[in-house]
Amino acid sequence: MKTSIPLLAVFAFMAMASFYSCEKSSDSGDVTKDIIINKTSDSVLIFGSNSDSLILTPWDLVLQGYYHTDESAELDIDGDSIADIRLVSSIEGLAGTAPIPASYIKCLHSNVMLRNRHKSDTITMKETCDTVYDNGRMIIQTVRTFECNTYLPGDSITEVREINHIVYNIGGDSVATYDLFESGSYTLASSPYTTPWMTGFQSDSLVITSMGVYNDNCCTMPDDVPVYIGFKIITDGKPRLGWIKLSVHDYSIIHIYETAIQPLAR
Repeated sequence: MKTSIPLLAVFAFMAMASFYSCEKSSDSGDVTKDIIINKTSDSVLIFGSNSDSLILTPWDLVLQGYYHTDESAELDIDGDSIADIRLVSSIEGLAGTAPIPASYIKCLHSNVMLRNRHKSDTITMKETCDTVYDNGRMIIQTVRTFECNTYLPGDSITEVREINHIVYNIGGDSVATYDLFESGSYTLASSPYTTPWMTGFQSDSLVITSMGVYNDNCCTMPDDVPVYIGFKIITDGKPRLGWIKLSVHDYSIIHIYETAIQPLAR
């Protein structure tokens, strides 16, 4: 007996429905995720149990500090008239050293937390020694170069720092309530610097000099590239996810584009 074509179609439809029903039921025990997904270079949407939309606040604010004169801004992200985040543009330095441009981000109270990750920053030192002759004098030049997170044969490890770093992404990343968040202060970017030559010994026939070159740039964001920094703010005991979109130029100049946060749960 031949089975009619309409009956086969009904059977196929029921089989597909049964398959997808089983697939959905297998995920029913998963934890509900609140995820920020980068859809385009300018748009980030939240999907999850709390909200299907974001409250966007444009800032278009540029911070540019000068030598020993910081410039900072405090952002009220959730609109409760209490500042949540401080961003600082700074140029530091001591007498006799080159200026050190740097930028920072800080949580202003314990209810706001920034997405971060634990990282071991390993500082290594490479030493080179060259001898040259000039006008009958022997000149010995010693250079010690300090690098962050680089190691080559012959280098020595001078320090290991266990520290949490800010997590930032350019696109395609996600931020969820179960990610690692911490309320604290973080360096966004900091420039390497070099100390001046120091003369350790000098005579008519011998000069000994040494120099330290510091490339301790453990905290360096891509230059002039807008990135997203995820955060979690606790309101009435419930987490609200969001992000800050910003870029850093020349280590210290901060451009704040906009912030986004989930609306209050109803």
